Amino acid sequence: APELTDQLIDDVVDGTSEQLGDRSIAALERYRDDTLLAVLEAVKTSKAEHGMAFGD
Repeated sequence: APELTDQLIDDVVDGTSEQLGDRSIAALERYRDDTLLAVLEAVKTSKAEHGMAFGD
């Protein structure tokens, strides 16, 4: 892991602010959650197509 310097913290904050744009934190959280649910559903579907249970 990189050393946690003041410069690294500033860079992370700046990058996060750029990604946020005009979207709210709630909107980004919703996007994150929807994306994670879509990935889980894709895994479930793929496993089912191959005769596997989701927990396999």
